Amino acid sequence: MLLHAWKLVSAEAPDWKLVIAGDGEERSALEEIITMLNLQDCVTLVGMRQDIENVYRNASIFCLSSHYEGFALVLLEAMAFGLPIVSTDCETGPTELIRNGENGMLVRAGDPRALADGLIEVIRDNNLANALASSARDVARRYTLDGIAKCWEQLLAPAPDAVCNTH
Repeated sequence: MLLHAWKLVSAEAPDWKLVIAGDGEERSALEEIITMLNLQDCVTLVGMRQDIENVYRNASIFCLSSHYEGFALVLLEAMAFGLPIVSTDCETGPTELIRNGENGMLVRAGDPRALADGLIEVIRDNNLANALASSARDVARRYTLDGIAKCWEQLLAPAPDAVCNTH
């Protein structure tokens, strides 16, 4: 779906490049779609990376085009790097982290046009991209070790008027 969306994006923003990190059994199918859609000049499959931090640092937007996600750790990582997010609104995962229009953009899952429109909107509107990125960093801070520890401390702290009975 992302490649079909990117075909639409590349027509509107020809100077933008799509970099896909990761690897798997679908790589050859993706390479065929890239060729079929004539996206060789604007899409790169970088494979599995040990230096994923550099991929995030060099990115301008993060896009998640999943049909299904559990807890989307990859979104949280991208948020921590201050990237504006465009994600599909699949059944679980992204909606746990993203508030549409506040800290990311959620678009209909399975709809390449909607994904392309979300990406194009963020590409064209620097103010929107910066606002989403800033709010995304705030979300990511809640999931740091210190942030999680504070939540546990509050959860486990006895109520001020609680009496501990040891009998």
